[in-house]
Amino acid sequence: MISGRTLLKEMAAQTWEGLGMPGRYRRCAKGAVRILTYHRFGMGFRRDFAGCLDIARFREHLDVLERGYAVVPLEAAIALSQSGRGLEASGKPPVSITVDDGFEDNYELAFPELRRRGLSATFFVVARFIECGEVPWPSRLRAIIAALEKLDLGKGQSLSVSNSEEEQAAGTMLFERLKATDPEDRLAFLDGLERRNDLAEVRSRLRPMTRVQLREMAAAGMEIGSHTMHHSVLSAVRPEIRGAEIVNSRDAIAKMTGRRCRFLAYPDGKANREVAAMVRTSGYEAAVTQEWGLNLGSPDPFLLQRIEVPYYETAAVYSARVAGLLRPWGRRSDREEGAASSEPGAPAARW
Repeated sequence: MISGRTLLKEMAAQTWEGLGMPGRYRRCAKGAVRILTYHRFGMGFRRDFAGCLDIARFREHLDVLERGYAVVPLEAAIALSQSGRGLEASGKPPVSITVDDGFEDNYELAFPELRRRGLSATFFVVARFIECGEVPWPSRLRAIIAALEKLDLGKGQSLSVSNSEEEQAAGTMLFERLKATDPEDRLAFLDGLERRNDLAEVRSRLRPMTRVQLREMAAAGMEIGSHTMHHSVLSAVRPEIRGAEIVNSRDAIAKMTGRRCRFLAYPDGKANREVAAMVRTSGYEAAVTQEWGLNLGSPDPFLLQRIEVPYYETAAVYSARVAGLLRPWGRRSDREEGAASSEPGAPAARW
């Protein structure tokens, strides 16, 4: 069933497209540098992750970008944002593509399409995911909840997760509980959840890219950046954990790719001035948040904003979103709209 909000957004986007408004808005928002965020890709739609984009729809997104924008590497986008010019040599506004986490489908589906078109992107990977298959904990938590009707927490405690509202409530509660814990404690908690709920197969469906694949992508012009060691929310963990997440991932990724790790994406998109300062002094050149927005003027290169792309977005809505018509800069992204999506298998909102 199509939600009213989704239908209205699609109708508005189609109207705007017919009036040429995305193109006009692109030209009005001079000096804006757009950085897009993707996560996972698939064939069709999947229930187990709200950010899994049908590769056919990704092709439509790339068509939109190639018609109206200059798709540039993140390094070039940052340089343009700092110069205040905001226009690539072609006269088109620049946009940079980023992909978070490091799932296998990034290599199998997105990378071939980018390479075929001669486009580049930055892939922010969780180092331990690539090194040993330690699934980013929010993705693992989502998969556990999606597989159950009732979640056994141990010690006689349980949570019902039989519908989207209960899944969202349980996910939010557990995410808030776990985000400030040390990586080893989070891992132990999730291991316990899987064991008590007989879910040993969950992780087998969440596969990472390999070192060989990362090296191939880097050699083909893709940038490989850090998404920390364990996907820890840097603004929430202890300072000593924060430092290890930033520095150890930088070194691990450089070793895996044979190239310097220059950029970092903050897990959960959260950062503050203290965290940004630590990233700056750790040898990175820039870092991106998940704060929704266009980068205008000369933004702090360690607090760059991005536009997160909902996995169900049609080409018309995507065009309006990238242009900046759907959301004024500085506001949150539509990460929670999965709950209202009209697409098949749309899961609850992603916490």
